Amino acid sequence: SFNVGSSGIGGIRLNSGSTFTMTDSILYNNLGAFAGGLYVEDNLSALLQRVEISRNTTTNGGGITVVNNGVIDLENVTISGNTASMYGGGVYLQGNLAADLNHVTIADNTGTSNGDAIYIGSNGRWSSKNSIIAYLADGDV
Repeated sequence: SFNVGSSGIGGIRLNSGSTFTMTDSILYNNLGAFAGGLYVEDNLSALLQRVEISRNTTTNGGGITVVNNGVIDLENVTISGNTASMYGGGVYLQGNLAADLNHVTIADNTGTSNGDAIYIGSNGRWSSKNSIIAYLADGDV
């Protein structure tokens, strides 16, 4: 079974200046027009620890979408098997945001236009430590 988001977000939508923590969880098999698994925006801070994000589908950001001053910290997270019909099969980052990856695996995701693993648009800052990006469908990050 899978979730289909009527508001454009398949899994979880986070916005408007709050803080969110997800631990020991799975975001799996969600379908949305704007985000598949997780959507973070508008001054929100999200921390994900020991989370699997897989088999989600959307236009931009199959696994995770972070936009408009969103901040996301990923620790021991696997992002795999996600699909975006445009940008960022695994992760889509756009507009004054911060993303920090620590012990993260991003593998076997598909972004049809650009960024199988990660798409970084304007004013995005990301850092990665002890992480793996692998199995790119058309060789672009």
